[in-house]
Amino acid sequence: MEKRFPIQFGPSVPWAFIEPHNSNCEHNHSQSLERIAERGGLSPAEAWAVVNGIDVREIRLHYAEYTKGWFELAERVNREWSVNTAKLNTLEAENAELKRDNSALRLVAEKAAHELKELDNELTESIAAVSDLMDEYADLKKRLEIAKAEGAAEDREACAVMCEAIGQEEERGDNPWLGSVLGAFWKHAARNIRALIPKEATDE
Repeated sequence: MEKRFPIQFGPSVPWAFIEPHNSNCEHNHSQSLERIAERGGLSPAEAWAVVNGIDVREIRLHYAEYTKGWFELAERVNREWSVNTAKLNTLEAENAELKRDNSALRLVAEKAAHELKELDNELTESIAAVSDLMDEYADLKKRLEIAKAEGAAEDREACAVMCEAIGQEEERGDNPWLGSVLGAFWKHAARNIRALIPKEATDE
């Protein structure tokens, strides 16, 4: 709840408004605003003198004028203070919402960074797997060239069986997507190898 300074038989004002004039209060009344507030506050004319830096001895000469001045001032201060307080509350609420949004965005960014790291690891594994695949394919190509030169249908069938076995092993790997790609590659290689075996050899 907002702290306010009491006025005897008049409108109170926010404490933050009158607090900067504490030295004037001590000069006029030899007491702080805190002590004056504990004793019930100032009169409207006394409050006007305090906020305007007017010596207490002037109050008797201009009591009605100072009293009227305080009522007008207090009304304006309270009205504007209320409006500004509402604006401040709105800004604080918006700021709190922005902080929540920032926290949510930070969590999203952290999750995205984690997923990106996992994808990078999978890509590294995929590159390594493709490199191994190329080595195995080069070895298989050499064996096929030898089999072709010798006309050995048995060697070609052995290569086809080997390709199918490799494909099945790849499909059982930790990376389902990469496994399906490599498995399909080796099965396709097996079909191509068998296509090179002479028909008469398969009939036997």
